[in-house]
Amino acid sequence: AKAARDSAVTAVGAGADAAWLRAALDAVEATARRYAQFTTDQVLQAHPELEACDEPRAWGWVMRASQSAGVCAATEDHWLSRRTKSHGRPKRVWRSMLGGADLPMMFGDDLAPTRPAPAAATGATGA
Repeated sequence: AKAARDSAVTAVGAGADAAWLRAALDAVEATARRYAQFTTDQVLQAHPELEACDEPRAWGWVMRASQSAGVCAATEDHWLSRRTKSHGRPKRVWRSMLGGADLPMMFGDDLAPTRPAPAAATGATGA
């Protein structure tokens, strides 16, 4: 399953617009220089022109490439997206490797990060 996922991410990146990919990589780097932790929601809030991507799955390629370049590192944390287009789904939190300050994560009330509720609080079980 991991090999299939990796292959799909590579294919999506190869098919995405090169100018958009470069702009997205630059935006992730700028975000990592400013914040100690962030999600792609914060990257998009600061760079709304990147919403125009024809292939939203290209963000997977961008974040993997950013991680490989030493810009950020994946954490085990996920925050629920507050973006309408993301429908409240959990988004991975990325840790800056560029010395971003531990500034507030919020760019506005509409993107204030929220953590998924623990399983006990939602009534979910491990089964």
